[in-house]
Amino acid sequence: TVQPDSIDGVHWERAHELVAGIDPKDDHYVALALHLKCPLWTGDKKHIKGLRAKGFKQVLSTEEVRAMLKKK
Repeated sequence: TVQPDSIDGVHWERAHELVAGIDPKDDHYVALALHLKCPLWTGDKKHIKGLRAKGFKQVLSTEEVRAMLKKK
């Protein structure tokens, strides 16, 4: 389990910027994705659209994950 204090403050700041105006309660998911350098998988279309509009490209929709799995 990753503890909030183990995530670099830079990632928290960027996460706060990214989720502002979308869903501030999801900052911890974005901060963790930034920290781990991995995609964020979500079914929340508003969240996906908003994050991508702000330049956050490491977000995947459920449909995209399913498509990736079908290719294997």
